[in-house]
Amino acid sequence: MKYYYKDGHVYNELHKQIGSKDRLGYVKIAISEGSRDKVKGWLAHRWIWTQFNGNIPKGYDVDHIDFNPSNNNINNLQLVTRTQHRDRRKQKGTIIKRPSGNWQSMRNNKHIGVFATKCRAIMACNLIYI
Repeated sequence: MKYYYKDGHVYNELHKQIGSKDRLGYVKIAISEGSRDKVKGWLAHRWIWTQFNGNIPKGYDVDHIDFNPSNNNINNLQLVTRTQHRDRRKQKGTIIKRPSGNWQSMRNNKHIGVFATKCRAIMACNLIYI
């Protein structure tokens, strides 16, 4: 079976989106390699990265720039060393869409603010360290 990427998602040759989110929000996919009996599990962001950039070198991770593990748009992915990845995870903020449509920013379970746009909420999370 053949697979392809479009707008941050993975689709099979029947044009059906594949994958499911795990409890942390990462999208997991199963890719058939050759025969139907051989299936490999992937984290979608890693599979997408390899389709655009080739294999991930040893000692490197694919990082979500906006800290959202469900946002697998290729423009939101970057290759970083494991040390860089670990250091970025320490800075992780949380962005939550509220029922009102506004976005709430939190870092280390501390409220930063509520913002009209997702972009402003992300900026607030990132700027709190400057």
